[in-house]
Amino acid sequence: MDDVPWRWIQEVWTWIYIIPQDIWFCILLWVVVQHGKLKLGKDVDGPEFSTATRFSMLFCCGVATGLFYYAVAEPISRVGSARGFCPRSQGCGSVDEDATHAPLVSVFQ
Repeated sequence: MDDVPWRWIQEVWTWIYIIPQDIWFCILLWVVVQHGKLKLGKDVDGPEFSTATRFSMLFCCGVATGLFYYAVAEPISRVGSARGFCPRSQGCGSVDEDATHAPLVSVFQ
């Protein structure tokens, strides 16, 4: 694995992924400072939900997004690899068997 010819890209250009992430964080922080008191709705209306309720709704949305993504992605990735299954080089396992066992291994692992 050390003799991969393109490994230098990861070593030399990692900053290109890190710096934009920091820049976006600073921009979002500036937006919060500048417009943090912005009220959506009429000036006389109070908040419909408490802060804890809002946080819990956003948290559930984030968790649900991850669950929906990984509910499909993990079994599909397991079908293509021999993780947890008998390798085909040993004479066992087929695509059908892997497709049958992939959801089971994903749930019980």
